[in-house]
Amino acid sequence: MFEIYRSGAQAGLPLPGVERDLILQTHIQVIELYRRQLVRSRARAIWSRLLRRSNRLRQLPARHGGHQPVRDPAVRPVPLARIVGSEDRMRDFDNAFAPLQEYTRARWLSVATAWALGHALPAVELIQIGDDYYVRDGHHRISVARAFGQGAIDASVTVWQPAEAAEQLADAVLACAPAGD
Repeated sequence: MFEIYRSGAQAGLPLPGVERDLILQTHIQVIELYRRQLVRSRARAIWSRLLRRSNRLRQLPARHGGHQPVRDPAVRPVPLARIVGSEDRMRDFDNAFAPLQEYTRARWLSVATAWALGHALPAVELIQIGDDYYVRDGHHRISVARAFGQGAIDASVTVWQPAEAAEQLADAVLACAPAGD
């Protein structure tokens, strides 16, 4: 039939307490939602061509050794509107994170069904540069969250700071630290 997104030790196990009819009804609804998202992405692509504007996700800029990654250990909500690009999946989703390719369908439906049934999904992994965020992992979860009208998504964020800013921050932290004997 179909598989609902599950990870870790729970992957492949039947869902306890969820009735088959509810799962089938939910799956039918998310199939329709996927179809609408695909139609909208194709319509945006046509408008973008007519207006000579890009509707593609932005690609994560190359680091060129000029950025110092700083990992934030906490999971925090990130506004979906601030997620503007991807590390490597620019051809799979448009700039509104609607699917562009048919091969994303099975995974999208699985994530959407799990979301609709109220299953907790893992936080996405993002890279922050300035005020913008780029997806490292979680493209389908972001796409589904947008399709369901969410304003934010839980994320684990790695901040890329220019090397000079990272050095200045480290100097400021050291200046505030109490002097040792």
